[in-house]
Amino acid sequence: TMAHTSNKELTVYCNSSTWPEVRAAFQAARVTEPNYWIAHYDNKPSIPARAVAKQYASNHKFDTSVVASHWPGVDPG
Repeated sequence: TMAHTSNKELTVYCNSSTWPEVRAAFQAARVTEPNYWIAHYDNKPSIPARAVAKQYASNHKFDTSVVASHWPGVDPG
């Protein structure tokens, strides 16, 4: 069983290539996984399943992300 520790108010930012390892670390620690903000510069504004945001483009002065309509720990309810 999972520990009673809840990480649903936390957000972890990582790139798509290391995301499976990050998820495995939370699972191995037997704690609830946090929200994930994934960096994947494919110029496609689509959020991967199990993520709340995706940074999809790197522009000259800033990066561009798309976010879910509800972000646990950020948005109320």
